[in-house]
Amino acid sequence: MSKSGGKASKVEQGEQVTDSVFDFLYHDGRRIGSFLAQFDQSGLITEIKQGESVTKGAKRGFKLEAGAQVALLGGGNLGFERSPGEAGGESIERSYDPFWANARMFLDVIDEKGLIQRDLSTAAIGQFVLVKGWLSIYDLLMFQEAWKLPSLQRMIRSGMALTKPTGNMTSAQKAAAKEQKDQTDMVLDLIQIMPHAVHASLVSSDGSAQFIWCPLKQEYMVTPASELVLMHGVQVPGEWAVLGVLSAHPDFAGIEQVNVQADAAPVGMMNSMVGQASNAIAPLVRLALGRPGAAAAITPLLIFREVA
Repeated sequence: MSKSGGKASKVEQGEQVTDSVFDFLYHDGRRIGSFLAQFDQSGLITEIKQGESVTKGAKRGFKLEAGAQVALLGGGNLGFERSPGEAGGESIERSYDPFWANARMFLDVIDEKGLIQRDLSTAAIGQFVLVKGWLSIYDLLMFQEAWKLPSLQRMIRSGMALTKPTGNMTSAQKAAAKEQKDQTDMVLDLIQIMPHAVHASLVSSDGSAQFIWCPLKQEYMVTPASELVLMHGVQVPGEWAVLGVLSAHPDFAGIEQVNVQADAAPVGMMNSMVGQASNAIAPLVRLALGRPGAAAAITPLLIFREVA
């Protein structure tokens, strides 16, 4: 048997022996391929071929001839010949798509090299992290048109516990209540035009109460998010693992320092009217549609669970 193709670890993909099966919910094959290509001088494996061939040996030919002279009858020759048998053979070639094998190989490679961090509190931005726990999926694409409904807007306003101006309030209190209402109106207006995506959150199951948030791309979902919502609602049963790149820690201190750096930046878009509007709107958009302040952010590569 012959094999053509490369390998990114000591074990060839066609010879992997697995003692477990993974149920993948999310698989960013493009980014996983970019990482795997860095572990192999030849790049990323895109196809594996295995071939078998059998050849039948040829038979040898031979030739017999006999001759004699007989009185009165004259001479004659008698001959017999068999040509060599024709050689025969057959071959079988199988082509394999390593797309899913790459996911398993990626897990094995970075685990063998000690590149996976399992404690978010000690992990640095940009490191591979793996967190197991209880998974929730939010398909905001389903609600993009729903924000226009007056009934939904009333429910959102009531949930935000807005302060209503009264005659007993001071001027400062009335101004604060008006500002709160204006911000709510802005959020409800902006939320209708902002890009909607699929989000996931996970609470760790190891007792550390780690909380992560991650955006998901529809094209990398193995099961469409809309089907998960129809089947489960928000929380997907079972213990799931999220493997990805740590993108942000939970919000704590340091906000004032960021503002100082922004104010000290050279005059340009950042300090123009457009930049100031962006600085004011972006936190509101994130508050409405993005990462919660108490959550760490992970750029997901794989979401999976182990099938016993």
